[in-house]
Amino acid sequence: MAIITYTFPSVNTSVQIGDTAYFTNPSTGFSLTGFDVDIGALLPLGLVTGVTTTTVSIDVPEDIIQPQLNISFIFFSKSNTVNMSGIKGYYGSAKFVNDSEKKVELYATACGIEESSK
Repeated sequence: MAIITYTFPSVNTSVQIGDTAYFTNPSTGFSLTGFDVDIGALLPLGLVTGVTTTTVSIDVPEDIIQPQLNISFIFFSKSNTVNMSGIKGYYGSAKFVNDSEKKVELYATACGIEESSK
């Protein structure tokens, strides 16, 4: 595997180390409504190993087809094992306040809770 650093005008702030990079080679054609973009095959590129405001370093396996400079569209996917939402831990509290002068009813509430360690 080789670490390859790609330079962009700017990098989305949500890109993190550990994200998976993919790319596609779109082809653009003209239509009556403007430009249509046909997306080619979505190809995995590798794991993100470093990020700055203008560069992304990706650990690319040697047998992977490389994106074409100034043609390919590179995008990133988050790992759902790392970026799960929900409350973690052993304690949580919630306070519901009615700041209205009228009587109101709360029909239902829910919370997804997951232990952070075991």
